[in-house]
Amino acid sequence: MHTSIKVQTLCAVLVSMLFVAAAPASATIAVTINGSGGGSVNSDPSGVISCTYPPLAGTCASPQTSTSPVTLTATPSGDSLFSGWGGSCAACPDNSCLITLESDKSCSATFTTLPPIRIAAGTPVYYGNLQEAFDAASNGTTIEARAVSFPGDVTVKASGRIRFEGGYDGSFANQSGYSMLQGSLMIRSSSVIADHLIISAKPALPPTAPVQLAAIPGDGQVTLLWDQVPGATSYNVYVSDAPGVTKTTGYLLADVPYQCSVTLLDNGVPYYFVVTAVNSSGESVESSEVSGTPHATQPAPGLIGVWGELSVSGTDFYNSSTGEWAPVSGGGTRIEFKPDGTYTQGTLIQSSMYNCSSKYWFWSAGHVSINGTVMTLSQTEFYKKVTDSCNSSYNYDGPLPLQIRSYTWSIEEVPSPYVGESWYTGPAAYTTLILDGGVTWGRSSYRRN
Repeated sequence: MHTSIKVQTLCAVLVSMLFVAAAPASATIAVTINGSGGGSVNSDPSGVISCTYPPLAGTCASPQTSTSPVTLTATPSGDSLFSGWGGSCAACPDNSCLITLESDKSCSATFTTLPPIRIAAGTPVYYGNLQEAFDAASNGTTIEARAVSFPGDVTVKASGRIRFEGGYDGSFANQSGYSMLQGSLMIRSSSVIADHLIISAKPALPPTAPVQLAAIPGDGQVTLLWDQVPGATSYNVYVSDAPGVTKTTGYLLADVPYQCSVTLLDNGVPYYFVVTAVNSSGESVESSEVSGTPHATQPAPGLIGVWGELSVSGTDFYNSSTGEWAPVSGGGTRIEFKPDGTYTQGTLIQSSMYNCSSKYWFWSAGHVSINGTVMTLSQTEFYKKVTDSCNSSYNYDGPLPLQIRSYTWSIEEVPSPYVGESWYTGPAAYTTLILDGGVTWGRSSYRRN
């Protein structure tokens, strides 16, 4: 009995050792396909890898397999080119790659879409646009193009006879469509025989990005100003509470009018903005970024009220809703600062010379921001009217570009220059608002009215 037990135990140990020793070595292999084109990667021996894209299908990663060498072959689809290997296959110079599997391997294959134009002579040479292909053409050349649109003007400078064949599919195998040149074709000294080519007008381009973007913080809002973009029919505003705002990262306020206020913002929180211009052809790139931090905009208490220079009779002599100007007399400027942090300003200039008279009205409204001794006036409306009795070409009645102006300011008691004159009955001094440092014509002062 003891001998039998020993034999059984020894056999079990030997069987286990033989099983472990017989296990074959193995490794895995994986393939990814990159690029703008498409194609397939297959293995020899077959069945290890059989991967295609697009769409991604087949066997692109093998299970545990033998460590025997494997050859991978990359085959582009009809409209693509094989651009090269990466990863564990990066050293392979052509579309076939022999790799050993002493360990797990991962390879990538890149396919790019064929350029849309080629000169088909022997080995085809591909080009990205029509001008490049015609520049490379010579007498007897045949240029083949895919059935796509080519924007821009083309000038044929070569001499001799050139044939153009358009409308090919992606693999340049079938000519079933039409190529379209969106621009002009100028032929200098050669002859061009064109087949399956349509020439049309240049497509309208999206507008350029807005410039001179400025942000004026207000109470729970930020007013955005920018220069009007020629050809734009509307604008988009993108806003974020983090810098680096783009079309992708910003919250979109679509189809806003030229210059606008972004409301319902939290005071004390910085916001970041870019603006784009829009027309029927698309949307521009983003403008430069600006930021603004909303805050209560009540001006200094001593500033509230009406201040005047010379004798103009009022400030609110224009109605922007109706476009009507109210009667006003005198001359000079008046400005009224209001408790809600806004202002209105009116200026009237009258002159006469050689039986001709002219009259200039200016009216603006906007927001006031005070930062110590610096006052910033940010216009939200600005209008001008001109009448000239002798030259009607000077006449004008309409809006002007909005402006943001900063001034140093102070309120002082300024003595009257007429104190001491026997005829003078006015006050000895006037409470005066003095603006400086932003007025192009020098120092200006406004008496409290």
